[in-house]
Amino acid sequence: MKTIPISELKLGMYITEIAKCRSNFVLKKPGFVTSQGSIDALVGKGVELLSIDPSKVLPGREPAAAKPAAETPKTRYDQAPVSVELEMEQAKALYSQAKQLQKKAFRDMEQGHKIDVDAFKDMSEGLIDSVFRNPQALTMMTRIREKDQYLLEHSLNVGILLGVFGRYLKLDEGLISELVTGGLLHDIGKIRVPEEVLHKPGKLTSEEFEIMKRHVLHGRDIIQENEVTLPAVTMEVVLQHHEQLSGTGYPHRLMGDQISRHGRMTSVVDIFDALTGERVYKKAMLPTAALSIIRSMAPDKLDQELVNAFIRCINVYPVGTLVKLQSGRLGIVTEVNEKAPTKPMLKLIYNAKHNRHIQVEMLNLAHIDSDKIVSAEKPEAHGLDLKNYI
Repeated sequence: MKTIPISELKLGMYITEIAKCRSNFVLKKPGFVTSQGSIDALVGKGVELLSIDPSKVLPGREPAAAKPAAETPKTRYDQAPVSVELEMEQAKALYSQAKQLQKKAFRDMEQGHKIDVDAFKDMSEGLIDSVFRNPQALTMMTRIREKDQYLLEHSLNVGILLGVFGRYLKLDEGLISELVTGGLLHDIGKIRVPEEVLHKPGKLTSEEFEIMKRHVLHGRDIIQENEVTLPAVTMEVVLQHHEQLSGTGYPHRLMGDQISRHGRMTSVVDIFDALTGERVYKKAMLPTAALSIIRSMAPDKLDQELVNAFIRCINVYPVGTLVKLQSGRLGIVTEVNEKAPTKPMLKLIYNAKHNRHIQVEMLNLAHIDSDKIVSAEKPEAHGLDLKNYI
């Protein structure tokens, strides 16, 4: 361990504990410094000295050997990407931290406390950093689902996918940050939906659906009660994620140009993640099937241009999808191939013909002609749990 002053703390360092602080602030658990916002927050809490583990470095960062100012990327778009393998460890850590933040927010609201909106902004910056280092690592994390955690994972996944989508569209970094924050907060109002409606295993009655639809306005109210002013884009994500171009959405039945581009983006992402998530009243849908449904909803309900862009962004077989090859082998998509969407990079894990695991190996379908994808598969149909392989 090494103790350093707060002035020497850099992105990528791994903090183990707070050594000296002017307040009573205590680090809840060790972790990487993922954004400048994290450093600013520590300064604001009065941290003066902290301990770091020099042996742990965030993939893609080298804090101990800073580059000359002239070589420092001006924006995240300028930085050199890292491999999925290098980014995966940090993506897992960020995903776990974000879920804990969501849990804390819900717990705070249940106890009548205000939520820490700044913490969501800070988490957004960390997620965006990872997306720009390699968008496929966090995208893969959105494919790992835990039972009974849909609400937590859905908001997080929407935030991540908005970040990935925003990067693909080459939006301004500040705008992407506002989108991701909105994604993390977009379903916060569901905490005020009665449990018997929120987790009802069957179809909602018309009266129950009206209650469910109020979660959007509950979300707005919660944010206002916290006495914070969020950017217009963030609020558009919160308020417009269920609006549809046809005017059949809610809560305000907006039509056409009344829905902002950011609201339209969120509608596409929200529907995709909802369809591919396990719910109390329905099974998860394969990503390929979900994309087909989204495509059918344009241009009547969803923006055709954005739907097409989203499909190109995450690919025909999104990262994290389990696919079956003509040979009977099963593999997880680990990297997409923009030039040949049906020939991604795979991690082979199973032989469906012989119902047995095989030695894990990487296969780039773009480099072979002897095998090809024949279908996307549900992991549970083969007794597989993707989190054991990602």
